[in-house]
Amino acid sequence: MAYLDFYLVPVSRGNKAAYEDLARISGEVLRECGAVRIVECWLDESGPSASSYHAEAARQAYSEYLEFGAAAGAGPDETVAVSCVEWRDKASRDAGMELATRDARMQFGDRPQVFDGGRLIAGGFTPMLYESDETARLTGELRRCMSGQTWFGPSLTAVLEGVDAATASRRDPGVAHSIWQIVCHLGVWARYAAYRFEGGVPRELDEDDWPPASSVDDVGWASARAAMFAAYREAEHALGAMTAERLDGVEPTTPVDADGEPVTLRRVAAGLAQHAAYHAGQIAIIKQLLADPDAPA
Repeated sequence: MAYLDFYLVPVSRGNKAAYEDLARISGEVLRECGAVRIVECWLDESGPSASSYHAEAARQAYSEYLEFGAAAGAGPDETVAVSCVEWRDKASRDAGMELATRDARMQFGDRPQVFDGGRLIAGGFTPMLYESDETARLTGELRRCMSGQTWFGPSLTAVLEGVDAATASRRDPGVAHSIWQIVCHLGVWARYAAYRFEGGVPRELDEDDWPPASSVDDVGWASARAAMFAAYREAEHALGAMTAERLDGVEPTTPVDADGEPVTLRRVAAGLAQHAAYHAGQIAIIKQLLADPDAPA
């Protein structure tokens, strides 16, 4: 069963940008440690009054309602931030948080204080009613292709484990592309998908489909892998922010395939996962051939 961590903390209004920066860093770490979904919220102080959340009979029964900021203990110059981190289950949460809290990126002692940690309210919850939306299912597919449990074989994280720069850059006769080239190629299309999910109109690629390696060494290889995974995280984040209506929307600029069917953003998302699955299998075969050229592929 899914498990949810909720956090609530008063934050100075002037620290919104600094809070967003911390949220991005912690979000990246938590996703790497197994978090399924992360939502960061900033209180809309011009939004509905507290009374509007009650039924009409209840509104007549009470003369005053506690506003969110007051309930959180926010001062005159403060507002409230609320965070939700979703995990696959309680065990995944416990293991993930153990890793996350030890990660060097989560030690913010060298930064100016953004909020008072002593006023942070946190708790874990098990859902009573859970309705998954379309984008959540698609982002889940992308995430599993990157580092989760897949039906087709190893994820990209698993298949690239132990591959060094020399192996990644090696291209034997009969092999169309090296592992390094495939990783860069995957990043190209993940960045393009992120651009589309963020509202970009269809266009030709603005970078080489099969970009050359910047430097064939361990540093360059680590950079290539990091860029690919960052591109997929960007695509996942942009996809997760979309509405179901946009997934299937057809605009005048929406391309069509050879059969005349529109290539909707839902198809782009599914295609991105399929693309990752295809090339993960290709990398697995190349690794096998490099290890033993006579082995059956």
